[in-house]
Amino acid sequence: MKKFFKTSCKIISPLLAFCIIFIGLQYAFLPKHVGDSTTMWAGLGELGNNSIDVLFLGPSQMFCTVDAQRLTEEFNINSYDFGASTQCLESTNYYLREALKTQNPKVVMVELSAVFLNKSDMTDISYSMSYAPMPFSREKWNSLLEVSDGNKKTAIEYSIPLLVYHSRWNVVSLDDITYYFKKHDYSARGFLARKHIQKLSVAYNQAYDGDIQEIPKDSVNAILSIAEICRENNIELVFFKAPVSDWTRNDSAVVKRFLNENNLNYLEMNDYLDEIGIDGSVDFYDDKHLNVTGAEKSTDFIAEYLLKSFNNIA
Repeated sequence: MKKFFKTSCKIISPLLAFCIIFIGLQYAFLPKHVGDSTTMWAGLGELGNNSIDVLFLGPSQMFCTVDAQRLTEEFNINSYDFGASTQCLESTNYYLREALKTQNPKVVMVELSAVFLNKSDMTDISYSMSYAPMPFSREKWNSLLEVSDGNKKTAIEYSIPLLVYHSRWNVVSLDDITYYFKKHDYSARGFLARKHIQKLSVAYNQAYDGDIQEIPKDSVNAILSIAEICRENNIELVFFKAPVSDWTRNDSAVVKRFLNENNLNYLEMNDYLDEIGIDGSVDFYDDKHLNVTGAEKSTDFIAEYLLKSFNNIA
């Protein structure tokens, strides 16, 4: 028996050491998108189960527009921004599935800046932003397969960080390791406050019409899937468009028509720029994102919209 124990230890100890080193390297090489998706995933985990009344989903235009901390503290609307920069709607769909494992929001609001993007527009940084912080799960695997058009190699690589991020060996620092042992502040609830001001000469209500785009089939399927998930969970769903200067009336008309045809709620914030008080000379970080002053105005507008539309969130 003693001999068997010694033999077992000789076999198990190296395997255990390998596993510890392998897992440690995975976490060390994993990109940390602080202020972006990494922070949002960690912050969501810090919240108590079923503590969110309104969940916001989408790309960076969402979490630069909606100050979830302000909604929670100033308007008593328990909210959270859960998304990733450059995120396509297919990924947003799976972020919703992951969030519903611990949360049961009364309202979900999905920002549609990515509605005209195709899966082929996904880049390495897009994958990294959306999937690096996402723990391995069936949802992550299915999402990677869907976004990569069934490419199992891509799904495997982004499911095992060391396979895809090994090239970071020359930029990995002590901070990549100590990150997991530091105390982080998640009080912003996913909101990213940007103070820089870019003065814009073109605002939506003076924008050229531009070309008429067609919503890609992938985005159509993602929108309908999100709607079905919300119906199954008795969640009110609102799609919305954040104020941005590169969004045209034609873009808005195409989206409005599609959502109306499918009986889905849509808040086109660019139709209310005067009411919101958006000023192109002070409220933008760049042509695609609001800064902190613009976000404060937009958040107050969204708070008013939510309180008028839903009587069970505050």
